[in-house]
Amino acid sequence: MLFALLVLTIVFFFGKLLEKCIAVCFPSVAIGNIELNESIDNYWAALDDEDRKWSTREEENARALLTSKILTDA
Repeated sequence: MLFALLVLTIVFFFGKLLEKCIAVCFPSVAIGNIELNESIDNYWAALDDEDRKWSTREEENARALLTSKILTDA
């Protein structure tokens, strides 16, 4: 437990430095800027009929029982 706390503390305070050192030693691990250019339809259009009905019922239950919104109003 103490070891895990020590590792988390080191990562918290020196995370950026560790990330740079790892990127220098292992360039293939470095995270770069990635641009995605995909033509993905919106959420509702991507669902089939059964999933659309399920999502609608789930939203109705959340609003009625939990008094919260999961999805935005259309």
